[in-house]
Amino acid sequence: GRVGGAKMATTAPPDNAMAALREKHKWHADFVKFLLHAGAYKKVSATGRTKLRDHGEMIAAAGATLSECRRCLTEMDAGADKDEGEASAFRREVVEALAGTSDVVADLPRRWDDLQRPSGTDPDMDMDMDMDMDMDINSMMLTLSCVCRGLGEAFRYRANESTNLYDIPHHDPTLCGKGTIPWTSSTEVLAVLHQQLEKIQLFGDSVLSSSSNYEQDKLALKRLVEDASVSLLAGYHDHFRCDPQNEEIARLYDEAKRLAIPLLRTSYVNEDGDDIQALEMSLKHSCFEGIVQICHDHRRSWKFCGPFSPVPPDETYDIRLMLSGTSPESPYVHLHGSTDYRTGLPFCDFVLNWYADRGSNTEVLELGKECSEALTRFLRNDNRLGDLAWIHDLRIGAHERAADTLVNLTSSIFRGKDAGAPMDLWENEQVMSLAKLSNKLARSKNPDSALVARNSTIIENSLNLVEAQRILQEDDLDGDGSEAILPPDELIVLAVNKINSSRDVENIKKYGLCGLAIAHATSSEDAIAMIHGAATIWEA
Repeated sequence: GRVGGAKMATTAPPDNAMAALREKHKWHADFVKFLLHAGAYKKVSATGRTKLRDHGEMIAAAGATLSECRRCLTEMDAGADKDEGEASAFRREVVEALAGTSDVVADLPRRWDDLQRPSGTDPDMDMDMDMDMDMDINSMMLTLSCVCRGLGEAFRYRANESTNLYDIPHHDPTLCGKGTIPWTSSTEVLAVLHQQLEKIQLFGDSVLSSSSNYEQDKLALKRLVEDASVSLLAGYHDHFRCDPQNEEIARLYDEAKRLAIPLLRTSYVNEDGDDIQALEMSLKHSCFEGIVQICHDHRRSWKFCGPFSPVPPDETYDIRLMLSGTSPESPYVHLHGSTDYRTGLPFCDFVLNWYADRGSNTEVLELGKECSEALTRFLRNDNRLGDLAWIHDLRIGAHERAADTLVNLTSSIFRGKDAGAPMDLWENEQVMSLAKLSNKLARSKNPDSALVARNSTIIENSLNLVEAQRILQEDDLDGDGSEAILPPDELIVLAVNKINSSRDVENIKKYGLCGLAIAHATSSEDAIAMIHGAATIWEA
């Protein structure tokens, strides 16, 4: 049943704690003003001023934490459906966790950590066990509310008082080093935020489903997840900015991205499904996985719109603009100076690899138009799209390389290499025709190239063999070109059989010329086979 107001008064944060904090803040402000008027403040370094401001922020955050705790307990008491003993035990644990907050405000991060654990819980206890110990909607919402309200008040204090009281900028990105990272980005605070978001990730939906006021609690949880995610990522960004080579910081920053950004896409946070905030956070913190996944999920808003559509593309999710945004004035230029923590890949390479991992070769080639150098590098180093590299080579004018790639795509029998199953007639003819055109363009640029000359011979021989097979099998072919191309030795046998079985002199001449052409088209590296093939034809 509901617990009465008199009982509540004995277990809520006492009013004298709030009064003590107000007095502390007055003394603190008076002390800073005294230093200023005495002329001593100008001797205080930027780090020292930041520490002074941190203390003022902690006082403000402590007051906001106690105030929020009182509000939450009052609301829980008004709508409680637990028995009096259980409700009293819960409130008692909360008040015990925050006891002494007004005495030592520097311990506030530890108080928040105590608040998220039931009394007597081992800090190293497994998360699932922790949640089984009565971590319901009340305890989770209260903890996150107190932490977010405290941080929010600290940020407001910083915005209002940095210049007025402490004579330092609200945020100075040029200051990096020990003592310059604000307390709101301390490892203790970030650990609490991370742990709270992990609990919401695991149990947010199930906890909300047991709520007696689902819509109200969902809205509250949405705001809290947004605030906690922004604070968590901003905190690790502060550390990473000051020490980008620190492996542990980079790892924790990456884990924070992979935790917070998917949470911003959950149904109770991103009810409209637009993923705007998740995309903004992904872009701001160079979370490549989040960027690509969100843009891919919303690809219908940009990929299928354009000059032939009545609907203009939505540039918000257009990853093509992000891939090509390398100019200094682009809002995406910072992405190209970052790398993915887990793969070590720069942005463009990561996007191409992401689509290749999912077998979307068309997307790789299309998106590669926006980052030609990255696509060239990808095609050279990753053999998954090796058979399609010639498309990009033609696009960028690398005709010699395109011709060589196309030649290598055809049956290995022409170069004496084991390249797998040969193509059919139609495929071979099409590929070699493309190679011939590309090789001609390459010759016009570099007429003395040995590779161009070699490929020219291979291409002509290949096309001659295709034509010879067509003539020899003109009565047997279906006409669709789907027949497998035969190696030269089998074609020689076929030519001999045709000669021997024919009674028409003109046909015998035709088959003989085909046989000689086949022998001539045999790899120049195999001169003996060429001579033997020609001799076989003459004997026939």
